[in-house]
Amino acid sequence: MKLRIAAALLAALTPLTALAAGPAEAEVEVDITAPAVGSCHALSLEEGGEWSDPDESVPCTGPHTSRTVKVLTFDDPSVWTDVESLFDLAPRRCLPAIGRALKAEPKVISRSAYELYWFVPTEEQQAAGALWLRCDVVLRGGDRFLRLGRRLTLGDDLPLPDAVARCRADEASGFRPTACSRPHAYRATALIPYPQAEFPGTEASIAFAQRKCQRRMDGAAHYWEATINQGYWDAGYRWVVCSVLTED
Repeated sequence: MKLRIAAALLAALTPLTALAAGPAEAEVEVDITAPAVGSCHALSLEEGGEWSDPDESVPCTGPHTSRTVKVLTFDDPSVWTDVESLFDLAPRRCLPAIGRALKAEPKVISRSAYELYWFVPTEEQQAAGALWLRCDVVLRGGDRFLRLGRRLTLGDDLPLPDAVARCRADEASGFRPTACSRPHAYRATALIPYPQAEFPGTEASIAFAQRKCQRRMDGAAHYWEATINQGYWDAGYRWVVCSVLTED
């Protein structure tokens, strides 16, 4: 908060008083406009981990690392108080839009380095009445997001090219997902479908992934990925991804 000086002084000091006090500051109107579908953004990995992205979009004809594929809108501000529901809602509603953007099915996207990142309005925007959630697609590159091309088409043919195929960094690098064209230690080589018709719950999903990847990799060093919540399940992501330690 800025302190303001307001005092009646001698005429000789009036110019100094005016400089100290300054003109009354106009209130800045908070922009709560929802982001545009198709807009592009220059996000770092660290910025991707934040709840909100306050930066302006960038031209899609220039360098960018994320693209907005869908924007959800709400009627009730209480949505911001139920974080657990957002973690289900975002993948359920956003992932189908990523599939349309990539022209690919969940099974193929699961084997790619493309991922969903989503953002809510800043606290200031929420207080001003913003009621939207931004769904972006990014291409993971280990310690960074990789630049996106103007066309995102992935297709449905496996295996995918290294530029978009899913790999993982080593333990020292936190097993971060990355396109296989970047330095990596593990490569996704197998998808195992869940046998259940309904989401089995997070614990059971993880136990199934651990057990099945261990068997599929026949004891070789590997990394497993499980379906983590109902939202991903409802969006069609019902496969375990098994990645094997590789020398390439």
